Amino acid sequence: MKKLPFYEQYNLMDYGPANLRLFQIISCGVLLVLLLFSGSCSHQNQADNLPEHARDLENLIVYDSEPEPEFDINFQQTLKFGDSEDVLIGQPGRFVVDGQNKVYLSDLKQNRIHVFRDDGHYLKSIGREGEGPGEFRNISSLKTFSNMLYASDANLQRITVFSLDSLALNRTILLRQDEKPDIEEMKDSFLRHFFVRQDGTFLMSFGQPFRLDKPTGKKIPFFNIDSEGRFITDKIFELEDSRYLISEGPGQPTIGMASPFHGKPLVAVSGDDHIFSARTDEFLIQTHDSEGNYLQAFYHPFQKTRLTSNEALDHPENRFDRETFENMIENTDLPETWPALSGMFMDDEDQLWVSAIVEDFDIYEWWVLEETGELITKFEWPRNEPIEVVKNGKMYTRQIDEETGLEQVVRYRVEID
Repeated sequence: MKKLPFYEQYNLMDYGPANLRLFQIISCGVLLVLLLFSGSCSHQNQADNLPEHARDLENLIVYDSEPEPEFDINFQQTLKFGDSEDVLIGQPGRFVVDGQNKVYLSDLKQNRIHVFRDDGHYLKSIGREGEGPGEFRNISSLKTFSNMLYASDANLQRITVFSLDSLALNRTILLRQDEKPDIEEMKDSFLRHFFVRQDGTFLMSFGQPFRLDKPTGKKIPFFNIDSEGRFITDKIFELEDSRYLISEGPGQPTIGMASPFHGKPLVAVSGDDHIFSARTDEFLIQTHDSEGNYLQAFYHPFQKTRLTSNEALDHPENRFDRETFENMIENTDLPETWPALSGMFMDDEDQLWVSAIVEDFDIYEWWVLEETGELITKFEWPRNEPIEVVKNGKMYTRQIDEETGLEQVVRYRVEID
């Protein structure tokens, strides 16, 4: 039975003037006691530890430092998708899943998209190398929405759309480069990420190429783009880009890479087009509406892991030789701790999945959260098996097959008790 609000449970005028006054005094006293001993008081110590830049945020929810999960979560492996007798994947890239559990895996070497049926069997490939309709130079991201598959091309700066039913080419969306806003962040910019909105328009972010004279302080602007690739709003909000590590030396080429130590921006979008943004430095997530207007934020106090130079040198994201990477680290001021977070995405039930960095570098601690930040469940998962999609009650990770050494997409059934 639904409980009535406080003011509907009691008809105070039935008590008469004297009793009404007494009731009001008692109610105020009860309210004062509740305020003194409620969560708002217990959150005071947590608020003292808030990052300085978060203290002026309105509608900020501060959670306890060690929240108890509401549910347990379990996983059961069911299928693998990848190389087989029917297909040899050159270099696996991004993948997405549709409402029928078909898997679409981009191939960065062959510049095509491999399609697998729900039962794991290979169906066909779509797209190919080139610059014509339905062709790619660099498949950078995939999305499914409203019976369509969207594939962005970082080199060609466009989005190619395929029908999920027929897998035929539907259309090509060219970004109207001549209509880019005349702001500093858009000079020499390129499409970075995109999200498909409920009305078929897009939220897009744009990045800038690495510049030696500006390794820090770059911004990532976000815009609303219509279904034809036209800018339909001014910049709705922006995030600070990653800092770059630089290797320099006499007679050596200057090399840069995004720093895994100084924090990076994270973005997710819910089914009602709310935008969730964070930086990995802190477990602080902000919510904006579809036009970029700030709505609220939540903060989880999180004990970050101390960072040493030796640990930094062994970071798995390093794609250079050790001498070059060591030069990069020597040319920067390392923070005292690792970032709090590593990644964040939204599942099809509008739950946030957030990976946190802990002392055990073989794992991430994953948090599943409501949109308000309330903890649903927590679990540990291997770092080298990244979780990328949760949809239709199933979780999809990326793993290396022990026998063949080839990368595969692995599906698990998710059970939350």
